[in-house]
Amino acid sequence: MSENNSEWMDDYDPDPEVKNCLQCDIEIQDESGDTYRNILARVAEGLREIATQIETGKLDDGHHVVRWANGEKLGEVYLDYYGTGPR
Repeated sequence: MSENNSEWMDDYDPDPEVKNCLQCDIEIQDESGDTYRNILARVAEGLREIATQIETGKLDDGHHVVRWANGEKLGEVYLDYYGTGPR
C-alpha cells in the first residue's frame, strides 16, 4: 500500500463474509506555550487534515505524522485496518 493512492482500499473488501474494522489511535502534543485558543485552533486544523486523508484513503496501515500548517510535527496517528468475524 502506498500513501496518496486510495486503490489499496479495494484490497480490504475481498471477502463479503468478513466484517471490516479500523483501529485509529491519535497522539497530539502541543507544548508551544501559546494561548489555549491558538493551541486548540492548531490541533483542530491538524485533526481536520488527518480526517480528510483517512476519509479519502490516503493513509494505509501504520504510523503517520500529523503536522501543523508550517510543516512542524504536531503528533502521530496510527491506523490498523483489519477484518474480524462474520458480517
